[in-house]
Parts: sequence; structure tokens; C-alpha cells
Amino acid sequence: MSQLTATLDPKDTVGLRRFFQTYNHLSTNDQAQIANVSSRTIRRMRIKAGIAVKVTTARPPRSRKALSIPTVVAPPDWRFNRPWLERMVSIYNVCQIAKIVNLSRSTLRPILKRHNLKCKTLKEATRPKNKCCSHEWCHRHYVVLCYSQQKCAKLAGISQQTFSDWLNRFKIPVRDAEQTERGRTAITIWEKDFIARLRQQPVVGKVFVRDGYIHVRYKNFFWENYYTRAVPHPKRPYTYFKITEDNSRIRKIPLVYPEYGVDLDGSHRFPAHICLSRPDLEAATLVEKRLAIHEYARQLVRRGWIWPSYPEEVLREDYSRIENYELSKYLENGGFTTFPKGQTSPPGRKLMMHFFDFSRFWAILSRPQMAVRFLNTLERRTVKFNLFNLLLTVAANEDTIIRRQPVPNIPDPVVYAAIFRQLKLTGTMLDISVGLGNRAIAASVAGLRYTTADPTFDAAIERGFQSFTGLEYDKYDGQQVNVAIYDEGFRAPDMQKVLPYLEKANKLLVFCPHAHAHEVLKYKPQTAIRIRTRLFKKVPDYLFVW
Repeated sequence: MSQLTATLDPKDTVGLRRFFQTYNHLSTNDQAQIANVSSRTIRRMRIKAGIAVKVTTARPPRSRKALSIPTVVAPPDWRFNRPWLERMVSIYNVCQIAKIVNLSRSTLRPILKRHNLKCKTLKEATRPKNKCCSHEWCHRHYVVLCYSQQKCAKLAGISQQTFSDWLNRFKIPVRDAEQTERGRTAITIWEKDFIARLRQQPVVGKVFVRDGYIHVRYKNFFWENYYTRAVPHPKRPYTYFKITEDNSRIRKIPLVYPEYGVDLDGSHRFPAHICLSRPDLEAATLVEKRLAIHEYARQLVRRGWIWPSYPEEVLREDYSRIENYELSKYLENGGFTTFPKGQTSPPGRKLMMHFFDFSRFWAILSRPQMAVRFLNTLERRTVKFNLFNLLLTVAANEDTIIRRQPVPNIPDPVVYAAIFRQLKLTGTMLDISVGLGNRAIAASVAGLRYTTADPTFDAAIERGFQSFTGLEYDKYDGQQVNVAIYDEGFRAPDMQKVLPYLEKANKLLVFCPHAHAHEVLKYKPQTAIRIRTRLFKKVPDYLFVW
């Protein structure tokens, strides 16, 4: 049974007005079932609350039928004659019994109470004697056979208003025109309330009623289906959600707010960073979470790509964590790992996002479907719901959302600092491909002079990377270097880019995934360093050394 219930006091006009304002999207029959009164009583309460105006019509006066008095004579000792009282209670109501014994109802009730006898209630006394007035008959004809109220009333030999009262009596929700048009045979009051509240949300575009589910189209060009019954084999599981009355309540939707605050004039200090409160998400219902996630996706897609800059204090903290890293956490099985022990979020990624170009992620997040799916993955995690963790979620691609294109990676810069430290590298390091700047950060930590011919590094210099980290940097102009390194973001290397630098470096390092190791082995490297770069695969990748 629905938990949408209310107790109305006909004398409390303020409470009546509040009730009708809360459930103004429901029909008269639905309001009557919530308040557990008849539809006629609801109409009278509307007039009393000042919402509806009473229409007076010139009707002929109706002759009121007198109460039928049974031709029964009460025995002299009827007050103590329990069998006789039991027989009267089973046949007549309290008004008729009071006429028989020539007493008022208030005087008769204590006498019946002493004998533990209870008269018929008003609902039992006014119960229709029509054989069709049963829950089984009304449910079969109105819900199962999907007959209209008019047809059901004609079959029962009553008026349509009387049949409507029967539906209220048996708590059978009344269909409206939209549900009848869409073939919805049965719909509960809480579903009607849910549909009406959904349509009031600013992020919702359109809501369609279907047989067994509710189809919602959001303003971020994404749609979802909310089913009231389980779907065995959905085609797109990420768009199907099973809802109940409890998890579909819409009361307090988590708000999307700027992560690093606003200035005095109201503008965002760092507009790229928007987030959702994790405690609010955990306290929200399923539908409230969906609305918050779609609002986040709508703001993200509509504003376009914004360079994710960070406050200086955040960058200082991130860089200090890199400088104070523990080498033992990056050692694993005689090699190195990009998943340090005991660290859920390795340092250095915020530095990379601040100084280097991450716009390649916008090709993924600009598509609403991809944005919502990655936000769904982020919502299941226990980390903070912000742009930083969203980009890490895209790079991880743990649900294999991206299938037909290479996934951009966000490598850990500390692992290269650990490798440089273990190999005891000194002098000048040539970075053949800058990528997202993880090797440039590692060079600054390891105290190496950094050089590159990649023009993308100029943007990082303009944003203050050199002055912030104290990196010794020279633009590469064909000079001899101590070590050269080549890494395409932990993807397969293009050895044609490496060959021109073989004679320019005393030592050459080239990263290669395990699946492409045979292609690099043709160039006869001297040795290989094992690196684990994939969380769910135990097979290591290699850093080949010449």
C-alpha cells in the first residue's frame, strides 16, 4: 500500500489548503484515496479551503426519506438480554436499534459496550448491496480487462460517479487520459506523484508514461527508463533503473557547487572545478542521485572545455608529496609499479592537469552519453565527486566504456622519479614525447636537466611550470645528452621516432606494453625493466634500455 497518506481536519482551512497545494497535480480520486475519504468530501473540502467555488443551481427540493423503523418490540429485560442484543446488532445499525428501544444513540452505546458488542461502522452500514461491489470484480474489469469507468458502471448497473466511489473504497488508482492513451493498465498513486514531480525538475525535458516503466528525457540529450518491475535482459543496462516508492522520492537533490569557492563578485575562482557533496549523495534516494548526476553532466557539457587550473596551495601540497615519496612503495617483484602500496591517489596528477594540455579528454566528455556513463562509475566509487576524479575515472576506463578508440592515460610521474633514482641517472635528459608532462615532473624531482624538441612543452613553460618546479630546462637543438626517454602514455611505441636519437644519447629508455614487446626486441635492447601499468592484469610491461 502507498505511504502517501494524510489526515484532514475539515475545520483546519490552512491544513486543507496546504494539502491541496501539495497534491494539486493529482486527480480528485487520488486525493480522496490519500485522505481516505470520498470524492464528494474532497470537493466539499476544496470549497471550504477557498480553492473551488460552490456552484448553486436551481434544483427542485428533494423529499428526504424517513428512517425506516423496524417493527420489532423490545423485551422488558433487553438491557440484560445479551442474545437479543447480539441478534439486533447483527441485523440493524445503531440508529435503528435506538429507535426500537426508544433511547438516544449516546445512551445506547455504553449499554452495548458493557456486553462487548459493536455495531456496524459507517462504512459497513453504507456498503452497497450490489453484487458487483467487490475488489475482485472492480480490479478484473477496470485493471485486467482495462474497461473504462463508464463501461464498468454500465455493466454494474450504476452511475459512473458511483463506480468512481467504488474505486476509492477499494484503493484502486484511477487512470487519467495520458495513461489510457499509452496503454497503461495499472498505475499507483505514488507513480503519478513521481511523474508530476519529475516534470517540475529543471534538468528534465520530457516524461513519457509507458506500460510498466517511465521514460525520461533529460536536457543533457540523454534518456533513462525507470521500471516499476524488473527487466530480465535490458539492451542498455546503464539506462535501466528499478524504482520503488521509497527510492523514487524527490525531496532534497544534491546541488552542484564550485569546489574552490567564489570571489566577492560572485564569479567562480576556478570555474573548471564543480563537484557534488559525497555525504549528500549517500543520503539521497536513487532518483535524487540520478537528477544530481544529470545536472552535473548538463553543466559539464554545455560550458565546454575549461583548462583545469588549481589554487597555488593545492599545487604546493601536491608537489611536496612528490618530493617526499617512498621508493619502497613503487617496487614490486623486482620491478616497478604505477600503483604504489597504501596510496589510493598518487600525487602529481593535479600538477599535470594544471600545466599540461588535457583537452584530449574533452573528445570523450563532450558526448553526453559518455559523460553520464563515466559519472555513473564515479558515483559508485568512494572518492570525492569532482572533475579531478572524473578525469581519473575516464583514464582508468574500468567498465570498458570506451571500446573503439585509444583511452587517454594519466601516468603517475613518481614512478619515473623512482626509476631515475634507482638507475642513478645524472646530467641532461631528452624527452622525445612530452605527453602529459609526467617525465618533466620526474626530472625536476630527480634533479636532471630537462630538454625536448616537442613544441607542446612551450605551453607549460608559459603557464609557469619551470618557475614553479625549479626545473633546469633547455630547448633541444641536436646536442648530445646523457639519457633519452620515449613513452607514448604507456601505449605502443613508434620506433621510427626513436631511431634519429640513438647516436645522440648515451643511454636510451623506451616504454613498450607486453603485447608489443616482440616488435621492440628486433632492435636488440641491452636489458629491460619491468613496470606494472595495468591494475587488473598481472602481466608486466617493459622499459627497454639501450
